[in-house]
Amino acid sequence: MTVVPDQVAQRLEFEEFFRAEYPGLVKAFYVLTADRAEAEELAQETMARAYERWERVGAMGSPAGYLYRIGVNLNRHRDMLEFEQGR
Repeated sequence: MTVVPDQVAQRLEFEEFFRAEYPGLVKAFYVLTADRAEAEELAQETMARAYERWERVGAMGSPAGYLYRIGVNLNRHRDMLEFEQGR
C-alpha cells in the first residue's frame, strides 16, 4: 500500500484531534453512562467511526460536536438493544 502525502497529513491531523478530544469524550460519556469502562468503549467506538470518515468529519465546522452526537446515538442504540434482550 502506498501512502500519499495527503493521507499522511490527514492521519496526523486526526491524531492531533484525537489527543485533544478523547479525554473530554470519556468524561462526557462517563456522565452519560456512569461507568468508566463503558465510557471509554463508547469514546473509542466514536473515534473509530470519525476516523473512517475523517476527510468529511475533519472539514466540519464542529467535528467535536459531531463526535458527541455519534456517542449519544451509540449509547441510545446500546440501551435499546439491552432493553430488547431483557424482554
